[in-house]
Amino acid sequence: MNNYLLPIMIFFVMSLSVFSCAPKKPAIERNHYILELSREQPPRQKSISAALAVRDFSVSPGYQGREIIYKTDKSIARADFYNHYFVLPGPMMAQLTRSWIRDSGLFASVIPMSSHKVADYVLEGAVSSIYGDLRNPAQPGAVVEINFLLLKNSDFDFEIVFQKKYRSETKMRDHGAPFLIEALNACLKDILASLEKDLASVLNLL
Repeated sequence: MNNYLLPIMIFFVMSLSVFSCAPKKPAIERNHYILELSREQPPRQKSISAALAVRDFSVSPGYQGREIIYKTDKSIARADFYNHYFVLPGPMMAQLTRSWIRDSGLFASVIPMSSHKVADYVLEGAVSSIYGDLRNPAQPGAVVEINFLLLKNSDFDFEIVFQKKYRSETKMRDHGAPFLIEALNACLKDILASLEKDLASVLNLL
């Protein structure tokens, strides 16, 4: 019996040695990006004595994941397997909007939805598009489209005081995820600057 088992054991040990020395496939590396904005203008001189809460944005199903999306034809989209958002687009864009409006000085305060303070106004955002536009490979671009809704709290009966859809398109300086993120930042900045101006008008702060 021992004479029979010995060759099998030797073969098993040699097989383990061969497999352990076999070349291993390199781990898949993914890049993670965040959208970033800075508002260079000073706060507005006029503000409304009210608190604003900004809800996390809803996002159209095709864009709510972490994968960066490209459109390559009218009805064709693809997800980038190697390049992702570090944070889901909805919460990330909502936080950028909170910071932008807070820095604008339009409201006395901008509070989180979880705050114990009751908000006088609530801003909602619905992202219908956020993608890289490669339908014309010679001129790649970025597209962001958001519908905003401003609600006024009247004894917990919220009334709509403002609603508008914003769309911004920005050309990319070159192909690649870093250039797309740069262009998406420009789109969002353009949209928030327009939103700030419209809110100032609605609140009679111009």
